[in-house]
Amino acid sequence: MIADLALSAAVVLAGATLLVIIRRRAATAGRRTLESAGTRFEPDFRNLMDVMQLGVTLTDASGIIIYTNPADAAMHGYTPQELVGKPASIFAPPTTRKTVVPEEVTSLRSWRREVHNLRKNGEIFPVRLRSDLVRDADGEPLGIVTTCEDITEEMALRDAQSAVSLNDRLTGLGNRAFFLELVVRAKRRAERHGEYHYAVLCMDLERFKLVNESLGHDAGDELLKLVAERLKDAIRPNDVAARTAGDEFVVLLDALRQPEDATIVAERIIASMDAPFSLRGQEVYISPNIGIVHGAAQPSDAEQHLKDAREAMYSARTVGRNLYGVFEKTARRRVTQRLQLETDLRKAIEEEELRAVYQPIVDLETTRTVGFEALVRWLHHERGMISPDDFIPAAEDTGLVVPIGWWMVQTACAHLADWQRAFPDARVTVNVNLSVRQLRQPRLTERILEILEAVGLPPQQLKLEVTESMLMEEPDAQVAMLHRLRAAGMGVVIDDFGTGYSSLGYLRRFEFDILKIDRSFLPTAEGDEDWDIVRMIMSLASDQGAAVVAEGVEYEHQVKTLRELGCPLAQGFWFARPLALEAATDRLRQEQEQPTV
Repeated sequence: MIADLALSAAVVLAGATLLVIIRRRAATAGRRTLESAGTRFEPDFRNLMDVMQLGVTLTDASGIIIYTNPADAAMHGYTPQELVGKPASIFAPPTTRKTVVPEEVTSLRSWRREVHNLRKNGEIFPVRLRSDLVRDADGEPLGIVTTCEDITEEMALRDAQSAVSLNDRLTGLGNRAFFLELVVRAKRRAERHGEYHYAVLCMDLERFKLVNESLGHDAGDELLKLVAERLKDAIRPNDVAARTAGDEFVVLLDALRQPEDATIVAERIIASMDAPFSLRGQEVYISPNIGIVHGAAQPSDAEQHLKDAREAMYSARTVGRNLYGVFEKTARRRVTQRLQLETDLRKAIEEEELRAVYQPIVDLETTRTVGFEALVRWLHHERGMISPDDFIPAAEDTGLVVPIGWWMVQTACAHLADWQRAFPDARVTVNVNLSVRQLRQPRLTERILEILEAVGLPPQQLKLEVTESMLMEEPDAQVAMLHRLRAAGMGVVIDDFGTGYSSLGYLRRFEFDILKIDRSFLPTAEGDEDWDIVRMIMSLASDQGAAVVAEGVEYEHQVKTLRELGCPLAQGFWFARPLALEAATDRLRQEQEQPTV
C-alpha cells in the first residue's frame, strides 16, 4: 500500500510537471493549440509515462484529453493517438456520462473513487481512479492528472470473500453477520414507514445433541442441512433464513401484513419438521422450539432483537416441545435479572454463599435415618435464600453446575466423615446428585476417590444420584461411567425413574444400587388404590438386586401402603424437610441416644 501511494504521488508530480511544460510551450506557440503542444514535452517525462503499468491521463480543465499513456489506452482498448483531443467522458458508460463543468472541476483539489469505465468494445469494468488538479503559480488551473487502475480481479476476490464471510458453509444459508445486517435494514425501513412490520424468529432443535453424539458429527451435519432445506421451504419467498451457531437457526420475516402473521409462519415451520429425517438408514425425529420478537414494536438494535427472540425460544422450551413463544417487554427485565444472577452465581462459591442441606432417608420400618440426600442452597448476600429452581437452570446453561457439583461432593463427603467420627454406630450414607456435565468429566471416578481419601471416607458410604433422562442422552457412555463408579465401590442411584421417555425395561442395561420412585407415582388421595406403577418399579428393582426409595412422601396413608408393599426406604416432608448441617447433626445425635426398637 505504501509503495502504491508513493508511485501515485510520483505520477501526479510528473503529470503536474508535464502540464506546466505544456502550458509554457502553448503560451509561446502562438496559434498552436494546447493539445499540439502536449505532444512535444520533454523526452524523459514521456519515457517515464510510456513505460508505466499504471494508467495515466492528462486533461485540461474542461476535460479534454491532452495525453494518455500506453497502459491507460490499452486498458480501454484504444491507442494513445485515438484518445488525444477526445473528452475524458469517452471512458464513462453512457448511463453515467455527463458533461464536464470547468467551474465544478476546478473547485476540487484531489479526489478518489471506485467507478466503472467503458472499453472501446463496449465492455464495462471496475476501476480505481485518483485525480489531482494542478494550478500554476497564480492559482490558475492547468489541468488534471488522473491515474487509473483496473480492479476487476480485486473486485471478484472481494465479492468471493464477501460471499464466504456472509454465508454458512455447511447449510448454504446466511450466517450471523449477514442476518444482523438484514435486521438493521428492516429496522430502518420500519422507522421510515410506520405500516412496515417485520419479525425475528429464533429456532433450535430438541435432541440434536443426542443425534450428533450417538450417530456422529457427520450425521449431525447432514441433519442440519436437511433442516435448512425444510426451513427454506416453510418460509415465504421474501423471508430470509440463516444459521447462527450449532443447531440454532434464525429467520427474518419481512413485510408482514400484520404482526400476528409471524405465528402462522412459526406454526408452518414446526409442521415442516414433523416428518422423520432419514440419516444413515435410520429415522430420526427432532422437535423445534421457536421464539418470536416483533421488530417494529421493540426499540432495540439488531443484536437485542436476536437476544429477545432467543429468550422467547428458551421460554417455549421450558413448556414443552414443538412450541413457539412470543417475546414480551417484561421478558427483557427477566433477561437482565438472569444475567445478574449468573454473574452473582460465579462469585457464590468463592464468597461462601452456597450451603449444603440434608434430607433424611429413613428406614420405613424403624423411621431411623440411614442416609441423607445432599442438596445445594444459595444464601445470596442481598436477596437472601434463592430457590434451586431459580439458579440451577442458570448453572446448567453456563456450565457453573460443574464447579458447584464438585463443591457439593467435597462438602457432603467432609460432613459425612465428621458424622462417622461423631456417631460411629450410625452407619449413614450420603447421596450427592451429579449433573450430566459432571458425568462427562473424563476423570470423574478418580477425582471422587481423591476427595474420599482426603476426608477419610470409604467409597461405600457415598451414593451418586443420576436421573433417568440423563442416562437416555448418551446411554453407551453412561453405562461405561456407571460401571466404573460401582467398580470403585460407590453406589449408583437412579432418580426420577419413570418420568422420562424410556420404557420400564430399558434400565436393565444399567447397573445401579438404588431406584427412586418419583413422588408423582404416589397417590395423594387416601383410599386411592392406583399403586400399580409403584409395584412395577419395585419389581424391576428386585430383579436387578437393587433397593428402592420412595421420595416425596407427605401423607400417613402413603407410609402405610409403602410398608404393606414392602418398600424399604423413603424420604419426604412426612419425615423431615431438608435440614441444615446443625439440624441434621442433632437428628443423628437424638437417634443415637434413643434405644433401637
